[in-house]
Amino acid sequence: MATSQTIIRAISDRSGAPTAPQPATAVILAGGMSIRMGRDKAMLPFLGRPMIEHVFLQLRPHFEKILISANAPERFAFLNAVVVPDKTPGMGPLMGIASCLEASPHELNFVVACDIPTLDMSFVQHMLYQSGDCDCVVPVNDRGQLEPLLAVYKKTALEAMWPTLASGQCRIRRVFSRCRVRYVRLPEECRLDNFNTTQDYEQLLSRQSSIEYPYAV
Repeated sequence: MATSQTIIRAISDRSGAPTAPQPATAVILAGGMSIRMGRDKAMLPFLGRPMIEHVFLQLRPHFEKILISANAPERFAFLNAVVVPDKTPGMGPLMGIASCLEASPHELNFVVACDIPTLDMSFVQHMLYQSGDCDCVVPVNDRGQLEPLLAVYKKTALEAMWPTLASGQCRIRRVFSRCRVRYVRLPEECRLDNFNTTQDYEQLLSRQSSIEYPYAV
């Protein structure tokens, strides 16, 4: 249960004997404005498919339910997934996460941005295992930066999210000061290839021949 006082766990690695995760929902965030990109990142082509489809196909074997956070359901009909609109549009990814947590049938939820084309599912499972006595599990990269759009959130985090949003605060990190958060190291081999500009996208395309997926592309 979320509390007003943060409980910050020591940054953990993948050692130890974790308990089995609960059934979980995956949430793909696809409601962003893509302002710097100038185009909808979710639908950019990559290895013959829209970017979001690669995220969806990697998640599908591992989660009982997948939700898409977006305000244009018709754009994602080809995925045959439930699309959850923001309860209040224009409040950024925190509103998308909160809206999907409320709609999720599971207490445990993995949240990922639509522009991360390759996922380390063993690391995702590691975060799910680490969620036992906290509200959020958030990776920290080698530069000490948080990765809140590749993280695990329980429904209990809503107790912090809704008051934060009601106060006009839209930054996800504002929630962490009101939650029990466990921070985990993002492994060096877990490369996040998310992108924000056309140049980022072109660099990703230049490396696409080296990327392999566990399904036909």
